[in-house]
Amino acid sequence: MNLNETRKGELLIFSKSLITGLFPVITVFSLYLLPSFTALFSSTAIAAIFFAFILLLKNKFKEIFSKQVFYYSLVVTLTISVGYYGFYFLGLKHTSAGNASIISLMETFFTFLLFNIWKKEFFSKPYLLGALLMIFGATLVLFPKATGLNIGDILILCSAAMAPVGNDFQQRLRSIVSAETILFLRCALSLPFLAILIFVFKETSNLNAIQKSLPFLLLNGVLVLGFSKILWIEAIHRISVTKASALNSLNPFITLIFSFLILKQTPTFWQIAALAPIFIGVLLLTSKKLALPTLGPD
Repeated sequence: MNLNETRKGELLIFSKSLITGLFPVITVFSLYLLPSFTALFSSTAIAAIFFAFILLLKNKFKEIFSKQVFYYSLVVTLTISVGYYGFYFLGLKHTSAGNASIISLMETFFTFLLFNIWKKEFFSKPYLLGALLMIFGATLVLFPKATGLNIGDILILCSAAMAPVGNDFQQRLRSIVSAETILFLRCALSLPFLAILIFVFKETSNLNAIQKSLPFLLLNGVLVLGFSKILWIEAIHRISVTKASALNSLNPFITLIFSFLILKQTPTFWQIAALAPIFIGVLLLTSKKLALPTLGPD
């Protein structure tokens, strides 16, 4: 079966969702023994080694020696590898994996602000409705608490706000270099910044804790920060970042299932209620009748 570039992009996003739906669950396990930034630093270092190995095999290290590539990669590093994941790992210390996954869908709203309003990217009315439904789903989780907003939920929301700028620059980078090069630079450049954050927050850990957390750090480094990010960059090379971000809404379904099976966290009424508008939004965004323009050849 021959797939056009739009369908390839959608398939890549759905494949990524199967992996990243596990991300909050895996991270919760790594945070049992390690502080937030130490866990993030360790996972990122593993991902950097993973991508360095791929670049070596493909003989693509020459791609990193460019001022433009370095500048774009630095922006991606600060907004995603440090900003997005920094807030995310801190947030998971104070909220559930299910909440984190659903609130992360607010990335769709922030992406919409950047690409559709600021950058005037085209969108159809059904597409807008689909995005708004997913924002509504995230709101059901974020605001029903009588006691007020949870600090962990706020930190996850801050992480979602950081992602669109980084994704914009990742999309530009992909037209210049390979996904593996982008991700190697992103991981490698973030390590000094994460080391500074470990020092500033005075995080301490020991070798025994790192060894016990190693299986989860490897899963995060190779699968979540590694392979799934290749799928993401290849996807936004074929479809708009706004659409890709909205299609990412499958993550909460997977996260809630694994949170229940592995962490024994029973989904709340509001979490389940939030999934209905999210599911309808996915159907709207993947309908062939939308005929959205793509960033790659169709």
